[in-house]
Amino acid sequence: MSDQFVEQKTTGYFQRLGNSIVGIFLGIVLFLASFGVLYWNEGRVDLSKIAATATEIPATGTATVKANSFVSITGNLSSPETLGDRPYLEPGEYIALRRKTEMYAWEENSRTTTKKNAGGSETKTTTYTYAKEWAENPDDSSRFKNPTGHYNPEKSIESQDLRVSQAQVGDYQLDVNQLTFPINQPVNLTAAQIPAESKNKLNGSYLFFGTGSLGSPEIGDLRLSYQALNKNIQATVFGDLGNGNQLTPYQGPKNVTFYRLFPGTRDQAIANLANRHKLITWGLRFGGFLLMWIGLNLVVEPLGVVLDIIPFLGDLTRTATGFATFIVAAILSGLTIIVSMILHSPIMIFLALGLCGFIVYRWTKRKKTKDQLA
Repeated sequence: MSDQFVEQKTTGYFQRLGNSIVGIFLGIVLFLASFGVLYWNEGRVDLSKIAATATEIPATGTATVKANSFVSITGNLSSPETLGDRPYLEPGEYIALRRKTEMYAWEENSRTTTKKNAGGSETKTTTYTYAKEWAENPDDSSRFKNPTGHYNPEKSIESQDLRVSQAQVGDYQLDVNQLTFPINQPVNLTAAQIPAESKNKLNGSYLFFGTGSLGSPEIGDLRLSYQALNKNIQATVFGDLGNGNQLTPYQGPKNVTFYRLFPGTRDQAIANLANRHKLITWGLRFGGFLLMWIGLNLVVEPLGVVLDIIPFLGDLTRTATGFATFIVAAILSGLTIIVSMILHSPIMIFLALGLCGFIVYRWTKRKKTKDQLA
């Protein structure tokens, strides 16, 4: 039998009607906010376009550009330091490390079903299920709907990012503390990498701490794993060329700070940024559309509640209004995106004005011709 807790709550007709009227104001807020999200999204700076303006210079030798220029450098990533995480990991050839600590803990999930009753009341049945899982950020068990028998202790070892203090690409020094870079290469742990005091904790690709085992853990047991940015790889860095072969953060358009390192070539780095920008742009467009659709549905929800006296009529009304608000939200979102693109681009504004002028010219000329023929 599954570990679960069931809660039922019935809300009366007039209370539901009052809640839906209050929801109108929330719907208006969401509806208006969606325009702000869509407009702001179209004006976001595409970092790949900034990166493409950087002057590419050799990783070694004398710089071919003047100081305080925005540059990109592709070369060997190195550091005079080694990096470790004692007492868990011996120092090694890393620029940065990410310690991921997971605890075996209770996790709460919920599922709610709604039943409309004759007369307009509504009964919600929420089923809370509890399962033991590995979690980097385990739930606070004191907030569980049914905390009895589902206690999670505090994590004794937290996740953490570590990095060296000095690094360079070719001959150019980097300010590692301000530099943005990925830490995503898995570290395959071996006995040689583990300090003596923790060698008996190594289990496969994890360090295990607890009373159970990795195959049969107990609540509160921990497992540690690592990801890294390794030394001696080809990397591309973008930044402001300072004096003395020092790269610092570059202040780009709209006060965007650009100081990034990517494994691989310059072209790969720019493509990575372009793909990320496209993914976020479409995600925010969809998010803005959802805000608008949800807002419109909240505004018309009282109509469905009024007709819930006969549940069939209420459900039918929601289906019809849901379809109508979907169409309205899709049209308004699309128009907002187009207008926002125009407003954020001087070229688009010029083309839009030119098109409007052409339309007015053609209309005036046609009207004049008709008047002459009359």
